[in-house]
Parts: sequence; C-alpha cells; structure tokens
Amino acid sequence: MYTIQLVLFQMGLMKYVDYIVSNQDVEFGKPHPEMYMKCMIHSKIGPRQTIIIEDSYVGRQGAFNSGAYLCAVRNPEEVTYNFRLYMIYSGWHYIIR
Repeated sequence: MYTIQLVLFQMGLMKYVDYIVSNQDVEFGKPHPEMYMKCMIHSKIGPRQTIIIEDSYVGRQGAFNSGAYLCAVRNPEEVTYNFRLYMIYSGWHYIIR
C-alpha cells in the first residue's frame, strides 16, 4: 500500500484519491474484478457509474469483468491534467475530484 501512495504522491495525484485498494487487500488479484468491486462497494456506486483507468492487459480484463466502463491507457504518464480535463468535459466529473 505504501508504494501505491508514494507513486501517487510523486505524480501529484494523491490529492485526487479517496480510497486505495491493493492486491494485499483482496483474496483474488487481477484479472479477477474483486479489487474494483471492493472500491465500488466502498463508494456506494455501481459499475455503470464507474470508469476504471487501466494501463495493463490483466488490469483491463479485471475492469471489463467488473462491468464498469474502461478507459485504457498505454502507461501512467498518459493520465495528465489535460486527460483529467478531457474526462471532466466528457461527463465523468462526478467521480474525478
């Protein structure tokens, strides 16, 4: 969990994150959707109100299996301020702080 927080902090994204689930917090890792479902349950939202941004093939499988919307990126560097603006103007503002 510490590694995830460190990376998000270094990328300047930690302020946008309310809840973190890592592979240490679930019984089944990706591509099983447990990690994503746990986040949705915590947030009290369903798959159709969720978009998952994923950069790995296995992660994309898990996101797809969760029933949520998937936004596939090639690498974490694609998730920039401009990307966030695009998501907001595309109607996803209620899940992106």
